[in-house]
Amino acid sequence: MNRRAKARRLIWARRIVQAATLALFVLLLLSTRASDPPADRGWITLFFAIDPLVLLATFLATHTVAGLSLLALVTVGVTLILGRVFCGWICPFGTLHNAASWVRSRRSGKRRLLHAFSRWQRAKFLLLFGLVVMAILGVHWIGVFDPASVLYRSLATAFLPSIHQGIESGATAVYQNDPRIGPLPLTAITEPIYEFFRDRVFVVPSPAFVGAGIILFVFLAALILNLVRPRFWCRYVCPLGALLGLCAKRSSLRLVATENECTSCNLCTIACPAAAQPEKPGEWLPTECFGCWNCVA
Repeated sequence: MNRRAKARRLIWARRIVQAATLALFVLLLLSTRASDPPADRGWITLFFAIDPLVLLATFLATHTVAGLSLLALVTVGVTLILGRVFCGWICPFGTLHNAASWVRSRRSGKRRLLHAFSRWQRAKFLLLFGLVVMAILGVHWIGVFDPASVLYRSLATAFLPSIHQGIESGATAVYQNDPRIGPLPLTAITEPIYEFFRDRVFVVPSPAFVGAGIILFVFLAALILNLVRPRFWCRYVCPLGALLGLCAKRSSLRLVATENECTSCNLCTIACPAAAQPEKPGEWLPTECFGCWNCVA
């Protein structure tokens, strides 16, 4: 099997892992609302436990590191060896950005969109530095920008309550009006669906959160920005990506270009969602690379 075929298999493996990780995140979040009184955050805390930025925030706030938070050191160790594979394979928020970027590429059709590295991608490192300084001074805003926190907050306070309210309102409207499809009452379809969500998923009464509209707007804006640049949040904003990028600067797994085989077609650059400069031998940027293997394929 040649190198390109192996890379394609790795890409499909990455996609499966990304989809599974995102699905697990959502299922674990739903599990916290499937009992009354509501359960604590339970197993979903694993996503925060493997997050080095959360570990850093915890240490700066409490000056201690203990328990599951130590799992974040495993993420750091993997990054030192393999680079930013957490961003490219595991991060559920990154998976959503990857999906939005894919939609952008489909909309572009056959047009080849080339977006080279921009110095503005260094903004995430400045944001990380600023957040750390603020935390040292007692102002803890790291959770505002941490990707796991952003996704959890957006789903828990905006998306799930909206879906819950929509299902309740829709089922109630159908029940009250009792429309029919021929001889069949529509409630024969909607009531079992409503009862399933009421009894199995949304056991806790529908909550309402102050500021949920703002949280939803910021979340959707972050996804829409992928139409401007692939993985916009990951390239320019994400402080966790910046932290892992610093760890990956001298990672063991590195991209090596064979100069005599390169035809300067720029296909690798077009395929790179991180603008990590795979087309420039000797100038590839491990701090930006997500380890997605698109360029190799």
